[in-house]
Amino acid sequence: MKKAKLENGKDLKIIELQCRKIFGSTECLAASYANFIILNKCVLVPTFNDAKDRKALSIFEECFPGRKVIGISCIDFIWGFGTLYCLSQQIPQ
Repeated sequence: MKKAKLENGKDLKIIELQCRKIFGSTECLAASYANFIILNKCVLVPTFNDAKDRKALSIFEECFPGRKVIGISCIDFIWGFGTLYCLSQQIPQ
């Protein structure tokens, strides 16, 4: 992936985000910051009551300087096997 190029030949800018694993009774669920949503004036970022949350929010603030970055606690959502982006895909007409 680090050798991939854009259509115009420029290098990709890869931003690495860490996540932590949340262990349940039978599953190991990944708490991923990559499950964020970009809206008109803000970016909603899942948070997991973890020390890495603040660093992740700072990274998003750098990546989206024109939008307000809002952390949304998703510790309960992760048990449904997805967080913000996954939830946004099921909006009925």
